[in-house]
Amino acid sequence: MELKTSRAIRAQLTAVMRGLTTLVPLKLLKLFDAAELELLVSGAPAIDLADWRANTAYVGYAEGDEPVRLFWQAVEMFSEASPCMLSPSLTHTHTH
Repeated sequence: MELKTSRAIRAQLTAVMRGLTTLVPLKLLKLFDAAELELLVSGAPAIDLADWRANTAYVGYAEGDEPVRLFWQAVEMFSEASPCMLSPSLTHTHTH
């Protein structure tokens, strides 16, 4: 399946690489891994802390518990990029 997908978009990928390497030499692009390159091109995603907090499901804790309150206080003090790095390690889906 991966090979079919790669073949299907080969022309588009070639065009993107051609355009990108006119701006940044390939030897410099090779210094970055995929995640770093995505961050450089797209920037850090904005996180809506109010939405994140409102849609958090607590397991073994309640919203008013001290560890939970301290967590949200710390998150609110982070720079704009920091919650983006934190949230993937804390978010997951339960399938109960």
